[in-house]
Amino acid sequence: MLLVYCILDVTSFYTAIVTFVVEIFFIVFFTIQFVKKNLLISSAYFYISTLNFVIHAVSDISTLISSQADAYSIFGQFDNVFQWYAYLIMGPISVILSLNRFTAVVFFKNYKDIWTFRRTAFYTVVVLSVPLVINACYHFRPMMCLLQLPVPECVFIISSIMSIQMYTLLLCCVISIVLTIGSVIATRYNTTFNGSSTIAKFEHRLLLQCCFSTVLFTFIIVCDYFYTSTAIWEIEYSEEEKLFIDMMLSISNLSVELLFLSNALMLLLISESVRKTLFKFLLIGKFVKLWSRLYQKLMKWQQHSSKSIVQSISARVTIM
Repeated sequence: MLLVYCILDVTSFYTAIVTFVVEIFFIVFFTIQFVKKNLLISSAYFYISTLNFVIHAVSDISTLISSQADAYSIFGQFDNVFQWYAYLIMGPISVILSLNRFTAVVFFKNYKDIWTFRRTAFYTVVVLSVPLVINACYHFRPMMCLLQLPVPECVFIISSIMSIQMYTLLLCCVISIVLTIGSVIATRYNTTFNGSSTIAKFEHRLLLQCCFSTVLFTFIIVCDYFYTSTAIWEIEYSEEEKLFIDMMLSISNLSVELLFLSNALMLLLISESVRKTLFKFLLIGKFVKLWSRLYQKLMKWQQHSSKSIVQSISARVTIM
């Protein structure tokens, strides 16, 4: 079991590195497309997804910086608060993304009016404020404990933070599942959504990506529920039980990285149009054109050289 835990820990570390690199590329690529006003990409689903990747990337950077600093330094305090925020915000963002797909299927005629840029910005601000509102309900004591300020009964408050986080994410998970299942069922009755047009195929793939994200998010919450519910109990566990609980935490951390990595790759390769734009961004198209030109020249040179050889052989035969 110890070997499995070590493998999970190492795998989670290297997966986090790959995920961070892909996230940075995703953020840069889609931000450029937003500025260029790419009609296919410039939509609420991609805006919110990009913001989600930005939060996760900042949390990775914060962890890297704080690991090199003292735990009681300003970097350590900021990391404590931001890690709590970044993990808790996963739930509300999952809900709003699932809601976006639900409205795209059920209210497809009014979808553009529901998700205008201004309304999307308003929805996003509301979602981002959810962790702060939860904290305010407890007079900001959880945040003061995370900042390691001298607050009475901080041990009890930290246990409460874990419970609040667990039940908030659990509620968001249930809402996301209901919305996703509702979206899948509604596709059977939406004739426009079931068309063969490019937009219909694009919407189908976005729904598929949302379904996969919801499934993986549900698995993360199940692991988090198991870990949190055991961590807050004041029970003496055996070494094997502690190791098993740590394994669940490692599996949860690995699943989080896989969630962001798979979401990024699926959105980058969501359609042929997006893939072509991606290849142009990577200059792959220019390399392909250059290679095709070189290949054509090589073929012409081979044909010319073969003709020369045939002519020389025929000339020798004539002389003989």
